[in-house]
Amino acid sequence: MSIEVKTEASLQANVEKADAIATVATTAARRWRRRRYQVSALVLVALVVAALGGNNVLARQYSPEGAVRQYLSALQSGDSATAWKYVQVTGNDWSTLNLTDRTAAETALANARPDIKSSAVSNTSSVSSSIASVTVSYETANGTKDAKFTVRRSSTNSLVIYPGWQVVITPVVLQFSVPAGSGDVEIDGKPVSIAGKASVAVLPLAHKIRFSGTQMVQPQTVVVDAFSAQPQGLAYNPALTPAGVQKATAALKNSFASCARQTGLRPEACPQAVSGVAVNSGHWQLVGDPTQVMGVAVDSSSNLVASGHFQMVFNYQEAGVDGTVHKVSAGAYQALLNLAPDDITAGSIKAANGLPAVARPAAATDEAAEAIVAKALTTCASVASGNPGACPQLFIFPNASSFHWTLVTDPLMTARVSYDSDTALFTVQGSFEMKLTYKINGYSYSTYSNTTTYLAYLFWDGQQLVLVTIDGQ
Repeated sequence: MSIEVKTEASLQANVEKADAIATVATTAARRWRRRRYQVSALVLVALVVAALGGNNVLARQYSPEGAVRQYLSALQSGDSATAWKYVQVTGNDWSTLNLTDRTAAETALANARPDIKSSAVSNTSSVSSSIASVTVSYETANGTKDAKFTVRRSSTNSLVIYPGWQVVITPVVLQFSVPAGSGDVEIDGKPVSIAGKASVAVLPLAHKIRFSGTQMVQPQTVVVDAFSAQPQGLAYNPALTPAGVQKATAALKNSFASCARQTGLRPEACPQAVSGVAVNSGHWQLVGDPTQVMGVAVDSSSNLVASGHFQMVFNYQEAGVDGTVHKVSAGAYQALLNLAPDDITAGSIKAANGLPAVARPAAATDEAAEAIVAKALTTCASVASGNPGACPQLFIFPNASSFHWTLVTDPLMTARVSYDSDTALFTVQGSFEMKLTYKINGYSYSTYSNTTTYLAYLFWDGQQLVLVTIDGQ
């Protein structure tokens, strides 16, 4: 009997325990069906998903490509504080001036911005555990360009757990060549002392460079985009003010007048020269105005120079020649200009090469040149000399006298006109036949000129063609 009582009690206990478990399960199920528990669970799941997504976003932001994106975006918007945060600037110890600090970055972006319309990272590669290489394509006003950036881990982390990355920036060196006396120079609004040659290290940004000018030299502003162009030399082409042009023109005319007063074959500090003559001195004659077409530039030594073209004639006497012999000297010149705040003086003048060609004047036609030469040959035929200067005919015989020349053929039948744009010299070449009658000891004789071709030289003096000489050959 006792055994049966215990068994019934055990069964009762199990039943009660099962009912309790069922009650709990029913209660839990009822609670889960309640909305607030469902919402709480969903919020929890969302928070977990958001945390994972946010971590991915932050991981992308605090990465090599993220640093490059932040840097380019800051440049595009002109945000110097953010741009500076994401860069490491390498050193530059050899430049004359170094403008690569944070202040320089702020002033550069305040004055001008690099030509970046949009950008996209196209490739990222790992160089080492602390260095990465990021390639970017970016849109500019002149099309799509590519750039490669080196990105280095910084010494501090971002948000404690993310590694910090910075773009390594190498300064760009601008080479200046500024003539002394041409005025002050400002780079992004900062006055700098530059006279002659100078190298200035700047950040690879856009920079506004202003040349203040003087009474003689016009002010000038140049914008250099060192982000994409990476320039080495800065093109500074000074322009004279109207007062400067007047001063320079007067100074050059005085210098050329001084050169024309020289008597040597190669005057010092002057552009003209002749060779192949049997004398040591003569008289120089300037033809036309050498300042009529004048340019101004900076030479390789940072000097302000004026350039143009000159035409000169060397006149001299030679034994055995009746009259004056003429030799031409012409071509490009370069003259040193010395600048003062309110004046310009001219220094030495030298012959030059590589200048733009001189356009042939429209009025200097072949017909005009031929007409001048034909008239001159007729005049030469009237000269009573066996060897007249500036004429092509020639006959030399001891004791000969009473010379009388006659043109036999038309000298223009074979005439050819040429123009040299480097010297602005016209030539007319052709053949001629001149008959000569002469006397020796009272007896008359006849013959022909020893020379049968001629070469005439002409200059354009600014208004008309001018005959220099006619040589015989």
